[in-house]
Amino acid sequence: TLAAGSVTVFQFAYNIQFFPVGIIGVSYAIAAFPSFSEYLEKGDKTQFIRLFSSTVRQMLFFLVPMMILFLILRAQIVRVVVGAGAFDWDATILTADTLGFFALTFVPQSLVYLLARAFFAKHDTVTPMTAGIIATLFGLVSAFWLTEHFGVIGLGIAYSLASIVNIALLWVPLRQKLGSLDELRIVQSLFKISIAGMVCAVVMQGMKPIAVSLISLDTFFGVFLQGLIAGGLGLACYVVVMFLLRSEELSSILAGMRRKFFRSYKPKEPVSLG
Repeated sequence: TLAAGSVTVFQFAYNIQFFPVGIIGVSYAIAAFPSFSEYLEKGDKTQFIRLFSSTVRQMLFFLVPMMILFLILRAQIVRVVVGAGAFDWDATILTADTLGFFALTFVPQSLVYLLARAFFAKHDTVTPMTAGIIATLFGLVSAFWLTEHFGVIGLGIAYSLASIVNIALLWVPLRQKLGSLDELRIVQSLFKISIAGMVCAVVMQGMKPIAVSLISLDTFFGVFLQGLIAGGLGLACYVVVMFLLRSEELSSILAGMRRKFFRSYKPKEPVSLG
């Protein structure tokens, strides 16, 4: 029932948006699962909640700036990745707008993987399956209605709404079983991340017209450089603001990087010339 090329537009937007979800959401969920299982096998709910909260906060640290990046520079991202040949500017804009609605739910999309593994660690596969079925049905019903008004973009909106429903159906029962998921610390971290994210968004949006005045957008490299300059400066400002706000997540990530570097660095013994 959609216009010709809609499936291609939706698939391109989905493939692009899954990059941050897969890299951040899936990776963190897989890494946390063994520890989730270990703590629950020992009956140590305190450590489980501590790890869950820490993982969520670190995911938010990465996902929020990624959401901003993909929202503000969505047209540049689509043009660089798939904008060539028969894929004209109208198709680029349509894909970019669909990508924008996907980007709005990077956080719930990613957290679904973590929450599902939290239930798996409790030997509960029924709750994630039930939540997934309900969310999918909600997405299907929404898609039929939304596509009538927004076309292929409605598919992106429906998918995003289904992700929000899915995470709600997972978060609430997990909290009921554990009593708390350390939401206060999560909200406190999200407050700092949001402040840094707003600064990041302002810098990115402000750099776009400046980059246009300096770089021609008629070529692939022109579009790529505009996105690189605006996105790079915006993300750099995000890190600086998080540092000034004394972000626990940034400190933890930097400490982990230092440990990994020094562990891999093995100084060589000086060679005697005598």
